[in-house]
Amino acid sequence: MIREIRVLVIDDSAVMRRAITQILESTQEMKVIGQGRSGKDAIEKVKELKPDIVTMDIEMPVMDGLTALRHIMKNTPVPVVMVSSLTTDGAHATLEALSAGAVDFIPKNFAAIMQQNKEFIQEFIDKIKLLARKNLITQKSDPALRSPQSAVLRSAKLNPSASRGRKYELILIASSTGGPKILHQIIPQITADLTTPVLIVQHMPPHFTKSLAERLNNLSPLSVAEARDGDVLARGHIKIAQGGQQMLLERHGDRFFVHITDAGSETIYKPSVDLTARSIANNFRGRVLAIMLTGMGKDGLNGFRQLKKKNAHIIAQSAESAVIYGMPKAIVEAGIADEVLHTDQITARINELCCKTGMNAHRTPQH
Repeated sequence: MIREIRVLVIDDSAVMRRAITQILESTQEMKVIGQGRSGKDAIEKVKELKPDIVTMDIEMPVMDGLTALRHIMKNTPVPVVMVSSLTTDGAHATLEALSAGAVDFIPKNFAAIMQQNKEFIQEFIDKIKLLARKNLITQKSDPALRSPQSAVLRSAKLNPSASRGRKYELILIASSTGGPKILHQIIPQITADLTTPVLIVQHMPPHFTKSLAERLNNLSPLSVAEARDGDVLARGHIKIAQGGQQMLLERHGDRFFVHITDAGSETIYKPSVDLTARSIANNFRGRVLAIMLTGMGKDGLNGFRQLKKKNAHIIAQSAESAVIYGMPKAIVEAGIADEVLHTDQITARINELCCKTGMNAHRTPQH
């Protein structure tokens, strides 16, 4: 019998604490074992109650969530999901929290919570459940299996030869839950001699993608920016889809442009991996390297299928290194992944296939 997931809820608003508790306890799999209204409460109750996972507001009196998070990660590590306001300041603070050790975030959407928005509430429940279960499974597994090094050794290359001799003209990277953290590991390690443009679709609200792009731009030798309508694809430039909008690829003659639109009512995701991938499959003439990272659900599966039909090389993140093995799992189970790689291997593969340094290192000497 699977035991209940024990949750600690920290928020300075009594209304929010009550609403989050009701949402989580609407499923028999979770029990809220404690509440608090400040970061100081969070530190004390994590130590006392030893929860499986914590939901924590960022802006609180006495001690803010970021300060509390850093203390918890240093002294009593436990998965912490930040509850973030949908503002520019909230986006900056959230990304800071992810850098400090938070596993993910949930938008502090008062309207969706109070109106009992079914899609928002279900995603809230699923996210907490999956993140907590992931941690519980990891805790029970052999420590040797949890190390990044062993994960790299065990990750499977399904069809590495499929990419030999190929020249790629575009990279598409897709991610959802846990994605910002993984992107911070991958993007800064791509070398400055990247020969292709990169499009990133990360499920995030408005404001958050701009903050994500700015942080990655500061860490990367490449140019990283939130995509704008009319942007031209350029080598070595990374464009991140806008939160709350769809990013499509359009062709005019021999040039390719980003089109930002509010269309796409057939999907709940804004941005949607499926819509971006489909537009690439329909319009892009060159070869595509498509990479599916961590995330819940199956957004991107249909779009990646279409890319596969156009001879794209597809990489899925491994279960060991994904925060949530949902989106990459869908790609693997559909049989369209050419390779299943650990996070570190993905970075190395991009450099090998799409950067001059990597290409030159693997070029056969001429005699």
